Amino acid sequence: MSFSPDGQQIVYRRWDQKADRSSLLIASSDGTGERIILESSGDDAIGDAAWSPDGKLIAYGSIKIAVRQGHCSIAGIEPLSGEIKPLSHEKWDNCFRMAWTRDGLGLVFAGTKYKEAYSTRRDQIYYISIADGESRRLTSDGNNRHQVASLGVTDSDEILVVPFNRFSQIWAMDAGGDSSSAVQITRGFADGRGGIAPISDGRIAFLTRNGDGFGVWIMNADGSERKQMTTDPPEIEELRSDKDGRFFVFSAKVDGWPHLTRVDANGGNFTQLTFGESQETDSTVSPDGNWIVYNSFVFNGSYGKSALWRIPSSGGDPFRLADTNCNTPHFSPDGNFVSCVSTDWRKLFILSMENGDTVNSIQPNGKAVLNIGSRWTPDGKALTYIVHNKNVGNIWIHPFDGGEARALTNFTSGEIYNYAFTADGARLYIARGYSSRNAVLIKNFR
Repeated sequence: MSFSPDGQQIVYRRWDQKADRSSLLIASSDGTGERIILESSGDDAIGDAAWSPDGKLIAYGSIKIAVRQGHCSIAGIEPLSGEIKPLSHEKWDNCFRMAWTRDGLGLVFAGTKYKEAYSTRRDQIYYISIADGESRRLTSDGNNRHQVASLGVTDSDEILVVPFNRFSQIWAMDAGGDSSSAVQITRGFADGRGGIAPISDGRIAFLTRNGDGFGVWIMNADGSERKQMTTDPPEIEELRSDKDGRFFVFSAKVDGWPHLTRVDANGGNFTQLTFGESQETDSTVSPDGNWIVYNSFVFNGSYGKSALWRIPSSGGDPFRLADTNCNTPHFSPDGNFVSCVSTDWRKLFILSMENGDTVNSIQPNGKAVLNIGSRWTPDGKALTYIVHNKNVGNIWIHPFDGGEARALTNFTSGEIYNYAFTADGARLYIARGYSSRNAVLIKNFR
């Protein structure tokens, strides 16, 4: 929210998911006298807002939620008349918290230019001149992103922001979870965060940043003989593999749509597996390598519907496994079941591969981080997931026999972003590291 210049009113936005509607509202600073000045629904939404120093204009993010390539633009609305006018001709992948300069001649905000969401220029600080609508990037932090809600302008026109980064390297350790056995085997900045795929010959494939995009790399179990397997396409996510390392599966953008792609272990024979106006990012490969189960998301206005599908790993016609909003699937070691995560990220489900029925559900630890799903233990007797507690990440194990969930690893520092067991259950590879947050004051930016 943002205050009027005299501090007597506030402007803020509200999102009503049930009604599929976003609103921009003004109220007295004590919350009374609320009134709606702008509403959007369907493919349109309202972003963050900022009240101008003279009180005559409220800048806000005007969001177009498109099924293929949504974008944001910067507009202004007069609080009394409701008249709307564009403040810039440029489009953005996202536009977040914004603030006016004290003289009202410009806006600063955290955002990403159109089609740069996968680049190192994501979530940077920009200045827009109100006179001509032209933008200028103020930060060039490379791997750093800026906290999208952390931005302010001081009385002397200095910008306070909080750059953010997550540094990730791959560690190898005993599958029993003793942190004293953990050995760091890579030295990159984003190794393994988007996927780790151990294969039966002892090597490990993983995703890491490659310039402005990500590439698939492979290395020996000790981190030696590291080599890059893919350079194109640059925008890929969520690496998976069959256990023998015959092929890899990841999500790559094709004409603006994230679809599953298969590539052979030698880096050749790229094969697109999924098609259409949908988004497929998370997938899992069956233990025998014959099947891929994936989550497909079909967009509908400002929300969407997801379902789990099954497709031969060599490609072909998919068929629906389960018409359920369940994300990030993972095959059980025997191939008979798939785990997945509810869309509110609060519950785990186990589905039958025979008919897609839910055969079990699990309530994970309240501090579980489930964005990469819940992986099975190699013996198939439990699920595992990441828990972050007091800024420390560990892997927890949740048995099926009614036993209490407990910590599998015992790290006392650092965060965990991804992990994978070897097929024989002997080793565990973890992408772990540290978050970096620093308050920064930007002066003389005009």
